[in-house]
Amino acid sequence: MSVEKTLLTKTELVLERSLLADQAYEYIKSLLFKGAFPPGSWLRIEPLAQRLGVSTVPVREALTQLVGDGLLEKLPHQGFRVRAFTRQEVAEIYELRCALEKHAAKLAAQRRTPETLEILEQLHADVLETMPQLSEEAVDSEVLARFRAYNQQFHTQIVAMAGNTQLAETYRNIALKIEYLVGQAAYIPGRAAQALREHERLLQALRLGDGEEAQRIVEAHLQRAMEDLLARWEGIQDRRREV
Repeated sequence: MSVEKTLLTKTELVLERSLLADQAYEYIKSLLFKGAFPPGSWLRIEPLAQRLGVSTVPVREALTQLVGDGLLEKLPHQGFRVRAFTRQEVAEIYELRCALEKHAAKLAAQRRTPETLEILEQLHADVLETMPQLSEEAVDSEVLARFRAYNQQFHTQIVAMAGNTQLAETYRNIALKIEYLVGQAAYIPGRAAQALREHERLLQALRLGDGEEAQRIVEAHLQRAMEDLLARWEGIQDRRREV
């Protein structure tokens, strides 16, 4: 075999492993966001590899990446475990989120364009049209999975509309933790429907270019979400202590 062919084969193998690790990462992350693994659950490499039909190598790489994201923790000689955020950690994440999104909302109201506002309008209109179950405060897992995707896009779009690259970069640093916690909050009966109503009020403030009102709505919206989430978190922690 020529040197060139050997190098090409090695490159292809590295690329294939990288793609498999990416696929494993997205799959495991989606399970975390769906609540398939409660806080404190152990993630075993071999069963995950069998489920995905891959070797243990890409699964281990995916789990290691999720440790870096702050969603898992790795314990020496024990393995990977879903991170059990403390009440204080949840509160701190939401405090930071609120500070960032309040400022983003004010800037978005000032710097909105017809094009950027239309993206937000369309996201909201689509969810109202395709997920009428939310208006009935349903908690169907598939519906809520689609709501979580919409919610992440909605808030990310407001950050993008702010037009501040440093703010956006800081927000991205906690985005996965936010998405994970939102996934937990979405299972609270009525929370998704309430969030949609609050989003509509925020949209109206942005349409009018009222940055101060947009800030007030975001603060109330996230404060309510944090209170609901912390109440659910206490229940999760109580169940863990009972096991």
